Amino acid sequence: MQSIDMKKTLSILLLLFVTLVCFNGCSDAEEASAETIHTKACTIEISGMMCEKGCKTTIQNRINDMSGVVNGEVDYALGKAFITYDANTLSCADIIAEIQSIGDGLYDAKIVEDKDIENAPVHLEEDAQNGSASVSNFSFEVPDISWVFSDLL
Repeated sequence: MQSIDMKKTLSILLLLFVTLVCFNGCSDAEEASAETIHTKACTIEISGMMCEKGCKTTIQNRINDMSGVVNGEVDYALGKAFITYDANTLSCADIIAEIQSIGDGLYDAKIVEDKDIENAPVHLEEDAQNGSASVSNFSFEVPDISWVFSDLL
């Protein structure tokens, strides 16, 4: 009997903890300063890459150095680049132009897919001294606690 009461007490405490974590989000002031970016995902086919270390790394670094790129990954084996970017700042055509400018046209690139993805609220942090800005997404995972309740049912 005591073990059932202990399990119920632990379950209630765990449920309260998870509730606090879930609902302890941004304050109203933070929510007001949150800005939504128009995020897109672009897949680009790249031809002309001859080596994984040099070509792949050069292209990937140039893509990730572009203002507005959230993440850029180049897959040498597939001959494709997968880029997530802010469409308010940049377009997939801009990224292709950047790739084609490397090595005076050494690489050719074409759009395979360019689609909208979920728009997430972000916090824009500006650095006045350097004249730059960075975007931060905030997320968290809620652990699976269903095992706690399985013994109670």
